[in-house]
Amino acid sequence: MAKAVDIAASDKVLKYWAHLPYWTCDEAVKLSFGINPAGFSFEYEDLHEIEPQLADAFQARVLSISRTFIDDNVEPIRFVDWARQFPADVPKVLVDEILRDKQTTPESEVNRYNHLLKITLGLAVGGYNYDPASKRNEVINDILRDLEDMGLKVHQPTLRTKLNEAAEAYGDLLKASAGKSANSNSKLTKSNSN
Repeated sequence: MAKAVDIAASDKVLKYWAHLPYWTCDEAVKLSFGINPAGFSFEYEDLHEIEPQLADAFQARVLSISRTFIDDNVEPIRFVDWARQFPADVPKVLVDEILRDKQTTPESEVNRYNHLLKITLGLAVGGYNYDPASKRNEVINDILRDLEDMGLKVHQPTLRTKLNEAAEAYGDLLKASAGKSANSNSKLTKSNSN
């Protein structure tokens, strides 16, 4: 087993990882210590014998990251948010590169993501009567069941997070649309009664 100082990733390696679309939780833990995930694996007991403090710190981050990123899909920008909340000494070069990458994200990618949020919200509201204002949305289980029936497994926290994100960003459009629909329906009712 190598000492911790022997497994540090170079800045070049950290920059490479910063540009990937997502990491696993295991990769995120290793990167949070400045370790190249591709070049280091360990058993907790082995590491504890050589570097007990490092092993305990690893264990704490494993718990924190796995509870934060339940679906084992760690987007680098969300990792930065985690690092700001968790008292972790994350390599500065990794965080800086992630933030720089975020600033240079092409507008088309942002637009695609926003369109996917709109589509997700629209389908949930239109197809399942999802109510973004409701604290308990039982229809989420219906959506998950239908997705699973089609062979598309999505974790409940992921769906809730994306629907909440979409509702926060585009919920006002739904309200405006609902108002227009109500006005249109009332006009139809008046014209039919004439």
